[in-house]
Amino acid sequence: MAGEPPTSLGDVGTTTPDSDITILTVDDDQDFAALTATFLERERAGFTVETASSAAAGLDCLAAQSIDCVVSDHDMPRTDGLEFLEQVRDRHPDLPFILFTGKGSEEIASDAISAGVTEYMQKEGGRDQYTVLANRIVNAVDGARVERIAERAKRRFQLLVEEATDVIMALDQDGTIRYMSPSANSVLDHPASNFEGTAAFDLVHPDDRDAVLHHFGLLLERPDERQTVEFRYQLPGEESDDHIWVEARGRNLLDHDALEALVVYLRDVTTRKRREQALSEASQRLSAVVEASPLPIIALDPAGRVTLWNEAAEEQFGWSAQEVDGRPNPIVQDEKSEEFDQLRERVLAGESFTGVHITRQTATGESIDLGLSVAPIRDADDAVVGIMAVFTAPNAGETSDDGTTP
Repeated sequence: MAGEPPTSLGDVGTTTPDSDITILTVDDDQDFAALTATFLERERAGFTVETASSAAAGLDCLAAQSIDCVVSDHDMPRTDGLEFLEQVRDRHPDLPFILFTGKGSEEIASDAISAGVTEYMQKEGGRDQYTVLANRIVNAVDGARVERIAERAKRRFQLLVEEATDVIMALDQDGTIRYMSPSANSVLDHPASNFEGTAAFDLVHPDDRDAVLHHFGLLLERPDERQTVEFRYQLPGEESDDHIWVEARGRNLLDHDALEALVVYLRDVTTRKRREQALSEASQRLSAVVEASPLPIIALDPAGRVTLWNEAAEEQFGWSAQEVDGRPNPIVQDEKSEEFDQLRERVLAGESFTGVHITRQTATGESIDLGLSVAPIRDADDAVVGIMAVFTAPNAGETSDDGTTP
């Protein structure tokens, strides 16, 4: 098997005189093979040369260790160099193979090239031929390493694209889909091939099309900026009112030699959008209930600042919603601030309190007795994001004001 290629794209084309290269020379003239090995190792410090006296012995050597390049004679008994090349190609299709023969001819050279030989070189007298041979070995090994790295990078990219859960699209500047990743089958419910050659905007919900076209235009006008937009995507073949929500993130790579396209990543965000819509609707209903409630109701953020203050709270305590919005709860007097902080931490940890009896002062300084119920406010992920407090007239049996004041 051929030697391992460089480990990263940064190693491409960096074979140096000291780079490790293991060479197999195959020649039935053992003395010449030994001489070739000696001169090659003198040419390059990184060369290690193994020798074999026949094609069969050469195949055994290839099976036993890692070889970066084969240098073979042509005229050998039983199996000549071209037959040996064919056997090597069956087992190691990308291994550099140099035919180094003493009886060359145009016919042999033509046959060698047709058979896929990497280099063809005739043996000559003198040491200079080994310098030439060494250079050709380095070039052949370097080229093979570059090809292996490029192929490995290509396979890695293909695997990443094939396994990606997001849909990856490549678009022409007119919006025609040139490529759609295999994930289209699961996200968009149709094979990727069904989309290629079609207009990307055809299946965008009509109410969202202007926004999508706007961001698409920005991709063209501002190639250095990325664009993100959410819209409803109509699934092919479905009813007109059946769609999914997608988030599209686009990048302009029209000037990139390898792509020359607008690349768009699509992610299905239908679940999130529906949850947001449900939360919005619930929030609107709750707001309506809170505003219509005859009971004072307030909400605080985790830091204790007012986020909600209904009309009943305005009437009860004397501060308007505009006055207290975003500010610390005004009904917490200074002497109660430490107790409030302790309670706030308990509520933010998930505790609720009901039937608490408190005494507080209004904006005018009037002291009033109230009943209190307080509970954490949670988001869609069940995380506590605030505190809700409801005030009532005190009832018999309520607990005393013992530090549970919001």
